[in-house]
Amino acid sequence: MQVLVGLAVFLAAFSLGAVFFPGLSRIPSKLELALGAAPAPSRTLRRPILRGGERLSYFARLEREAAQAGLVLNARQTALLSASVAGVVLLSLQGMLGSFVLSLAAALAVFAVVPRLLLNSQKQRRLEAFTRQLDKALDLMADAMRSGASLMQAVGAAGLQMPAPLGEEFRRAYHAMELGTGQAKALELVQERLPACREFDMLVLAVRVNVETGGALTHCLEGVAEAVRERRMTRQRLLARTAEGRFSAGVLTALPVVAAALLTAVSPGYLDPFTATAGGRVVLLLCAVSVGVGWLVIRKLVSVDV
Repeated sequence: MQVLVGLAVFLAAFSLGAVFFPGLSRIPSKLELALGAAPAPSRTLRRPILRGGERLSYFARLEREAAQAGLVLNARQTALLSASVAGVVLLSLQGMLGSFVLSLAAALAVFAVVPRLLLNSQKQRRLEAFTRQLDKALDLMADAMRSGASLMQAVGAAGLQMPAPLGEEFRRAYHAMELGTGQAKALELVQERLPACREFDMLVLAVRVNVETGGALTHCLEGVAEAVRERRMTRQRLLARTAEGRFSAGVLTALPVVAAALLTAVSPGYLDPFTATAGGRVVLLLCAVSVGVGWLVIRKLVSVDV
């Protein structure tokens, strides 16, 4: 049993390392950008963009969400990661509960839910980082276009000077424009990797309208940058007002664990009826599920959507 648990843990750690540490993207040099030579994109930049309207399998959906989270994750890696985590849960609960049916049910639930939760969390962090960088990138693009640069050159300059994730996505758009893709279409390809970024949606809309009707795009970029800053300030104010609710969710979630640890330290053997019997372990599992559901409900109630 210990050998199987160790093997499952190793596979899970190997999968997580392959997913979250795929290697650094190559940064184009200033000379390459000045000469107009498109630098070779990294593995992340070469990933295909999957359309949101397609009917995709479970692993294909995970692969699309991984691309939106900026991770290099194919279907094989997704299956390995999900199976490894589910195997750890199955073997651990089998030893704790002594019930293969309950352990298998929990492992299947983990197999179906946990990878999506991890990817959604990573995608949300990447989206927030992108939004924090967007107003500075727009100001940079407006300054470049005011000095005579084209939109493609302005996008390339922003991709060169801004760090990831915005720099990575703008380099993607720059490569697409160099290969002949229209300006609005190149930004729409980036938009598909940022499906919930309303600030970037405003930029795409401004560029699309400018391409169709003409006009001073510099003023549009400055207006979008100001709108992005105002939305960020509004979001920060709302986050400050809901901080107490988020803190309460963390306290209420940690309270049972802390109480159990203190009881075990003060009175060893006090929780033996729960840990030494199959029925008690089932009760502990149900309690853990209830606490997790309560945490999710509280987090949903205090979530901010601006």
